[in-house]
Amino acid sequence: MAGWENANYVIGELKHPRKTLAVAAPLAIGGVTILYVLANVAYFAAIPKKDLATSEVLVAALFFKNIFGESAGARSLPVFVALSNLGNVLAVSFAHARLNQEFGKEALLPFSRFWASIKPFGAPAAALFLHWIVTVIVLVAPPAGPAYNFVVNLYTYPGAWINGFVCGGLIYLQWNKSENWTSPWHTYLPITVLYLLANIFLAFTPFIPPNGSWNADGYPYYVFPVVGVGVLLLGAFYWLCWTKIWPAIGGYKIVATRIVDEQGVEAIRYRKVKNQ
Repeated sequence: MAGWENANYVIGELKHPRKTLAVAAPLAIGGVTILYVLANVAYFAAIPKKDLATSEVLVAALFFKNIFGESAGARSLPVFVALSNLGNVLAVSFAHARLNQEFGKEALLPFSRFWASIKPFGAPAAALFLHWIVTVIVLVAPPAGPAYNFVVNLYTYPGAWINGFVCGGLIYLQWNKSENWTSPWHTYLPITVLYLLANIFLAFTPFIPPNGSWNADGYPYYVFPVVGVGVLLLGAFYWLCWTKIWPAIGGYKIVATRIVDEQGVEAIRYRKVKNQ
């Protein structure tokens, strides 16, 4: 189930994040699961099996046509699709703006003070503007067709690797208790292992040759996973340069300091400290 990470991006907005998520997470996941099951039951009840097997359009379109008729279904379905997309856009924009703001607070972006700002409305307007810039580039820059599909795949695929490494880190911290690991956030080991295995599957499956055409999407199947891994390696190389190579050349080191801003929100600030 995708999208739940957006809630974790904005826990700094909550007064009691651990208590709130402990209640909200089971309710949200359970509620969405029930709705998914009921939606599938409705599809099978309203659409013959033969139509489901041979349909070349959205299953929801067949459902609306069978329930509300040809004309009413054709008019109402786009409205619900638009409302669903609007909700996703609002949720992602709200969450990613605060994610960009945290990058600014930790001085990981150029002009970090600007992106971390909450002026002029007490909200991360600058960080939301950064999210808008990236979104416009993704929508406008690639031409429609295989190039756009490639960008979408490239956006979603590296997340499997990142989630896998996060799960591995959580397992390591649980098996190697440390006095520095004082966070109140913990996971259940079986769930972490299951999620790790799922992301390993998602990370390596795109490298398996398909049974049909190798260029079904307009480019070889292995291009987007190779490029996705390359982007991650490029980020790792930049981090190595920023934390090890450039400090060794410049005679300084990068020190991580935990700070609390005027709103009482914790952040990690990276500072350059000259070698003694």
